[in-house]
Amino acid sequence: MSDGVSFHDLDYNILRTHQAFDKLFPDAKLGRTKGYKLVHGLDAPPDYCPVAKTMVSKKSETCEFAMRGRFLSVRTDPIPDAQGKVSRIIHIILDISECKRGEPAGNAPPVK
Repeated sequence: MSDGVSFHDLDYNILRTHQAFDKLFPDAKLGRTKGYKLVHGLDAPPDYCPVAKTMVSKKSETCEFAMRGRFLSVRTDPIPDAQGKVSRIIHIILDISECKRGEPAGNAPPVK
C-alpha cells in the first residue's frame, strides 16, 4: 500500500501510522504529534482540514493541497465507539503529484 495511513484522536494527536505514512513524514512521534503541526507546520488545523470536518460531519471528508512541491489528496473517515460516537479518525494521504502534473495549470489546487 502506497497510501500514508494514520489514526488520530479527537485532539488531532497521531496515534498509529502505516509504513507509507512514516516515509512521507518520518518525524511523527506517536501520541505526541499533532497532525496539523506535522503536515502543515501550523499551530491549529487549517480551514480545509478534513479531520476537523469529519469530527463535525461524522462522515468521510476529502481535500487536495500542494505542499513541499507535491500534490496530496487526503481522505478522512470516522471510527465510532460502541455508542456510535466518533472516537478516532482514520487519515489517508496519497501523493497525487504525477496525476496533477498532467492537468492544465488552472486545475491545480492552491499551495498551502
